[in-house]
Amino acid sequence: MMKGARLIYPAVLGLLMLGLLLLQFEKALDSSVSLQASDAPLVWTHQIKQMVSKGVLSWANTSHGLGAFSPMISGELTFLFYGLLPEQKVDEAIIITSLFFTSFFFFMFLRERGLGGLAAIAGALTLGLSSSLVSIASAGHMGKFTGMAYMTGAMWLVQRALTKRGIASVLWAGWMLGCSLICSRDTSFIILLGVGLVWLCDVVTLAAKDRRQAKRPLLVVAAVLLIGAFMSFPIAMQFMSSDQSGGGPEVMNEQQKWEWATQWSLPSDELVKLVSPSYFGWDSWDEEAPYWGSMGQSAGWKTTGQGFRNFTQTNEYLGIVAVMLALIGVGGVLAGMGKSGEKREVLMWGGLALVFLVVSLGKYGFLYRLVYSLPVMSSIRNPVKFMHVVSIALAVLTAHGVAVLEALPAKETSARRQIIAVLASSSILLFFFVLLAARAPWAQQSLAARLTRDGFAAAKDGILATMQASVLRSALFAMLVTLCVGLVCAWRKVKLPTQARFLMPGIIIVLLAADLIGVNKRYVSYYSPKRIYRSNPVFDYLRGQKGYRVKFVPHNWGLFNQWNSLLVPYYFVKSLDAPAESRPPADKVAFLRAVGAMPERYWAIAGVKDVVIPAELAPRLGSEVLSKWKPKKGFAITQGASGVRIQWLPLNQSPAFLVLENPDVNRVVEWYSGWKISDFDQAISGMGSTAFDHKGLLLLSDKGISEAGVSGALGSDKAPDGTPRSLQVLRYDESMLEFDCGEGPSGWVLFNDYFNPAWRAVSEGESCPIVRAHGIFMAVAVPSGARKVTLTYHGNTSAFWVPVSLMCLFALLSIIAAVRSLVRAKKVKVDQKPQHAES
Repeated sequence: MMKGARLIYPAVLGLLMLGLLLLQFEKALDSSVSLQASDAPLVWTHQIKQMVSKGVLSWANTSHGLGAFSPMISGELTFLFYGLLPEQKVDEAIIITSLFFTSFFFFMFLRERGLGGLAAIAGALTLGLSSSLVSIASAGHMGKFTGMAYMTGAMWLVQRALTKRGIASVLWAGWMLGCSLICSRDTSFIILLGVGLVWLCDVVTLAAKDRRQAKRPLLVVAAVLLIGAFMSFPIAMQFMSSDQSGGGPEVMNEQQKWEWATQWSLPSDELVKLVSPSYFGWDSWDEEAPYWGSMGQSAGWKTTGQGFRNFTQTNEYLGIVAVMLALIGVGGVLAGMGKSGEKREVLMWGGLALVFLVVSLGKYGFLYRLVYSLPVMSSIRNPVKFMHVVSIALAVLTAHGVAVLEALPAKETSARRQIIAVLASSSILLFFFVLLAARAPWAQQSLAARLTRDGFAAAKDGILATMQASVLRSALFAMLVTLCVGLVCAWRKVKLPTQARFLMPGIIIVLLAADLIGVNKRYVSYYSPKRIYRSNPVFDYLRGQKGYRVKFVPHNWGLFNQWNSLLVPYYFVKSLDAPAESRPPADKVAFLRAVGAMPERYWAIAGVKDVVIPAELAPRLGSEVLSKWKPKKGFAITQGASGVRIQWLPLNQSPAFLVLENPDVNRVVEWYSGWKISDFDQAISGMGSTAFDHKGLLLLSDKGISEAGVSGALGSDKAPDGTPRSLQVLRYDESMLEFDCGEGPSGWVLFNDYFNPAWRAVSEGESCPIVRAHGIFMAVAVPSGARKVTLTYHGNTSAFWVPVSLMCLFALLSIIAAVRSLVRAKKVKVDQKPQHAES
């Protein structure tokens, strides 16, 4: 009976959370649509499914720009979704599953900390439906969801390991922590800082109770951290290495580094958004109420005017119901209504929420300068990520608020003090909220002028209406909660059946879910992939140009940007363009600065045979470009009922768009019989000189030559001998490049992709050195007599194999531990069985 009773609350939470998620993601079972996300994760899903089908776990993504970031799979359980589901539903299934387990693991965590069933359900719903998490679906940051799910799993298992003996909880807590750090590196690291403080407090508390047992809780936390660090170490090093993370900050001065690292800071005057959703707009592109605040702003925007003046795709709304319940929990517990030790609990989580809220202010607060000066923290670009810790702390306090309401009807002492404490908490919040609403910007006469000045004149009426609706909405929920709390207090002396005691807390939980679901649904939208991810005549033509790259020049034509972001990687069309890199490597930045004034040089070296441009832009490209890149084909783009329509047109009919072609450019691989050894600065200086012959002379890195161990004539400066080999590309896909270079003397083959030491070259069974060339590209040393050369990409697959290996090991150890426990229990039971005398 007792075991069955323990299953009631988890079952209620499971059914409730599943129903709410299906209500929130209302088209989750419709396979013809896909979840809308600005970062287009469907492209990554397609790429991952393609590479998994070919047995590849890591690839270079050479189709999408020079050295652009490629999708990575890890050995956590979401890997199964890529193999079992259609690509248009993989991401949505991962999000829904992650939110479900986030709430379930957090529920178990709260139960381990001694909270009741209804209280734990309220806390689980608060975190699982957190709008600051769900709204990230609009930005396509998939790792945040899985990272949060694994982190809450680690929190539960650590809590279990601290209070109960057994190695299994420790092992799996470390495994989940490692998976969380792999899935969402910086965000999970930030959450770990907050959760780690809680673990430290728990260790100190347990040690204070029994000093003889002080070592055990410390060893539990240390073991979990060590396992998590071991699993995530390769990914952390890749993230923090200079090649991956330094390019943005490395080439900036101190002030620019600070602006770069604090781009996404929560303005203090926008804190009203925490209890009033959309108060400063929903997102940057909302037609009705675009975001007009200053949380996301491009570094240096005030001086350069480049990038975004105001940018957000996420919501910081904590939930007015959740905040009120949290205040009820703090007020009620501090008024003496909590259990033993509960006062320390609410003070700890309340202090954690307050500190991390101040840190999330970033450049708008006073504390982030200190945080920024700490190791690693300067590489985190978005201080607003600290809000995730605030959400976790708030969810704990929300659970304590419901616990206070559950206990009220059963209490027979200190009734007046308890009622005053509970009502005072909600009334104070409501008072301050009304005060903020009275001083709201929409009540100021200057707001209309400000919106007009900042470019929001067209959306001014929608912004004002949305702000007013936001205030009224939150005020309505606040009054409903206050009414329910008042009824709970009024019923305190009434003798009610046990079931009736749960009525009002249950109603408040319904209000909590309705509040968060109502906001989250705004960020859940769908589209038809068939209308976007479909080929067209232009892409069919470009896909046939094997061995070369393509360059799209948008010139205010947004469709080209969509082609670069979506169709290029989807159809594996090798392009020079890449999405904007938040952390571009310093060497790439320096190279692009050197050749930026000579696009024809850059295009020719990078193997751009075709340039797609609007026809009106052709005269602006310059005489040198037009003398080499000639119009080859023309086409028109029209918008029809079924989507964009592409039609080829003869050049004499003045087509709106042109495909320029220059056959005299490098291919994906190009033979060089003449080379010169130089350092990086000399190489990019030479590339920027108009006198440099990039076709006849290859600039090789002096450092790369020595590291590759190339010696003799092959590694020496050598003039062209006039006997280039003929190259033929045999294979070029996700992670392999194979070419035949014919017969001839030794030399170098330029592979015009960004240098990455993960590439390996083999010819006739022997390894061929790969060194830097022309500053940022790769060159393969080919000895005389060698003909077929194969380059394969050996990226970091530890993110897959380490979690999988540890999962299998920990599963085996857990089974062994469980069997041993059963054997011991059976033995004890036999020993305790009374012995009967022999007849």
